[in-house]
Amino acid sequence: MIGRLAEIGRRSGLDAQSAGGRAASGTVHAAFVLTPLQRGQGLADCDGAWSRVGAVWRIETPGPEDLGHPAGDVIVEEVILVDESDRAIGFAEKIQAHLDGGKLHRAFSIFIFDSRGRMLLQKRAAAKYHFGGLWTNACCGHPRRGEEVAEAAHRRLGEELGIEIELAEVHSFVYEATDAKSGLTEREYDHVLVGRFDGNAVPNPDEIDELKWVEVAELQDDVLANASRYTPWFAEAIPAVLRKLKS
Repeated sequence: MIGRLAEIGRRSGLDAQSAGGRAASGTVHAAFVLTPLQRGQGLADCDGAWSRVGAVWRIETPGPEDLGHPAGDVIVEEVILVDESDRAIGFAEKIQAHLDGGKLHRAFSIFIFDSRGRMLLQKRAAAKYHFGGLWTNACCGHPRRGEEVAEAAHRRLGEELGIEIELAEVHSFVYEATDAKSGLTEREYDHVLVGRFDGNAVPNPDEIDELKWVEVAELQDDVLANASRYTPWFAEAIPAVLRKLKS
C-alpha cells in the first residue's frame, strides 16, 4: 500500500513512499498530499483519494529543510555510471551524463499489459529534456544513488502514473541513441521490467502528454512502419519483451 504520495512541481519529486523523501531536482513549488491508495489501483479508481481542506485541495509548500536538506542546499539529481556489465563505477549529474556522447549509466524501462494483452504506451511530454513528443513504454527512469532498480521503478510508477503494481525483470540490454533536437545522447544499461494493470492511471502532465492502450500486433506493425514516432530504447526492447513473455 502506498502510505502517502506527494506530487510536486515541474521536474521535482518526493519519494512516493514517504512525505519526507528527497527532491529529485529543481525547486519544489508545491506538494499535493494523497491519502492511502491500495496496491494495484490507479488514483482515478479511488474515491476521495485527494485530501481536501474546506472546499479546496490542500496545498503544502515545503522548503529544502522539509525534504531533509538544509536551507540553501542545491539539490542535484544524479545517475549511476556503470560498465558494460552493469557494475557501478561512479555517479554523474543527470544532464551531464547525456552530454558529449553520453556516459553509460543505469536505467530501467517498464512495460505494462492489461488482462486483454494490450500494452500501455505514453507519449512523452513535448517539454522533456530529450526525445520529447515520442511514444514509448509506460514508464522509464534512472535509479538514484543508493537506490535499487526495483525500488526506483516503483517510485517512478507513482511519480509518472500514480499507480503501484507488481513488477518482474525480464531483460536487460545496452544501447546508445542521440536525440537530434536536444543534442543529448542516451547511453544506458537498461533493465526491462513488466507488470499487469487494469485500471485508470493518472498521468503526470510534466512527464506525459497522452496515454493509450494498444494491441500488440498493431503496435509491432506501426513501430516497423513509423519508427521515428517512437523512442529508440522502446523500439529496441519490444522484440525481446514479447519473446520473454511467450517463453
